[in-house]
Amino acid sequence: FYQVAYFLLTTMGTFFVNISTIYFPKLISIEKIPHRKVIFYHILSGSILSIFYWIFVKYCFSFVYGDAYSDSKNIAFWLLPAVILMPLRVYWTNYFTLKQKNKIPIMASIFAAASAALVYLWFSEETFVYRSAAYILSLQIILFSVLGWAYLRDITKK
Repeated sequence: FYQVAYFLLTTMGTFFVNISTIYFPKLISIEKIPHRKVIFYHILSGSILSIFYWIFVKYCFSFVYGDAYSDSKNIAFWLLPAVILMPLRVYWTNYFTLKQKNKIPIMASIFAAASAALVYLWFSEETFVYRSAAYILSLQIILFSVLGWAYLRDITKK
């Protein structure tokens, strides 16, 4: 059940990685990146994508996967905040990669994975569905927070 919901989230992530591969060279060729505008447009695109994600999960999920996957549908709903944040998280990862600061997204990923594992263990009394959703969502939120903090630190120290 966990895999079906996670597949939807990773599909969204792959979509944004592909889109960013197309526009990122143009963005970094700008001498002064308009950071506020970039952040706004990534949040806007995540919000728009989350509406389509919600519509799919609400009205099409059961048709595509069947009622046997209702637990996956619940997980997919809980992951909605991760869909909103995903475009900005992908941008920040690419930002550091292109600035040859790969250590930042790598360390952020390790920290987020370890922290999310603790969240999973914290909810050990809950159902697998709830723990899985908590793990995936906390992984995304922690990664988003750490990368966002590093990004803001990087752009303000200039």
